[in-house]
Amino acid sequence: MAKKTSENSNHVPGWFVLLVLITFGAFIWYKANTPPSSKTSKSDPQKVRAMDEFDALVTCQNHVKRNLKSPSSAKFPVMQQIKVYSTGPDEWLIRGYVDADNSFGANIRSHYECKTKYSGTFFSILDFQFMN
Repeated sequence: MAKKTSENSNHVPGWFVLLVLITFGAFIWYKANTPPSSKTSKSDPQKVRAMDEFDALVTCQNHVKRNLKSPSSAKFPVMQQIKVYSTGPDEWLIRGYVDADNSFGANIRSHYECKTKYSGTFFSILDFQFMN
């Protein structure tokens, strides 16, 4: 008579495998259908304001460079030495200076005032002037 052998101890029950697969599938579906975390979105007003101020400043500095005789010689101060004012929803007034070479090669400091507006996709220059 054949002796019954005990069941293999490494055998995983089918219901357990099915449970793991369903759980894994539910997790993948949840991750795919959940909006990004608020930590990565622009929901923090302080971060949004800082980014908008910085973007407004960079837009103005690029405009200043385009209006110089020698744009490659432009040296702007650190952001703490530039005045950035919010003048309305999505509008900023920037007052600063740039050190750059004039047409004779002399390095001069020029103060400027620039007003920008964010349209939802890009910044535009509303007003700009050198104030010497």
